[in-house]
Amino acid sequence: MSPMIMRRMMMTDQVPAAPANPPGIAMQPLPMLTEKQANCLRFLYTYFMEHRYYPTQREVMDALGVKGTNAAGYLDPLEKKGYLVRDILAGTRRNIRLTKQAIEKLELMGEVIETAIRDQLSLF
Repeated sequence: MSPMIMRRMMMTDQVPAAPANPPGIAMQPLPMLTEKQANCLRFLYTYFMEHRYYPTQREVMDALGVKGTNAAGYLDPLEKKGYLVRDILAGTRRNIRLTKQAIEKLELMGEVIETAIRDQLSLF
């Protein structure tokens, strides 16, 4: 295993399923996630794979057992760390999208990433 992959594993405390970047391309460290943020990221991915569209913020709240009126406490940090983006169209309920960086992090967390989400990300 290359020194870069080893360094990255130490920074994320995860074991990659496969190298995310081709050999010779420098990798940037991915921001750390709390356990709750990691669970939220997994939920967003799993939901997309099951339904082929992303959940609403209400569905995120319900799935994670969040009380209150919004899921911002989970989604805002993921957005700031570059793991998701939100569409800015007014009135859009399903405005959450995972980024390529999120897929890379999920792979490091041991998730098997399906082709469907890679195709969806190629649109961005």
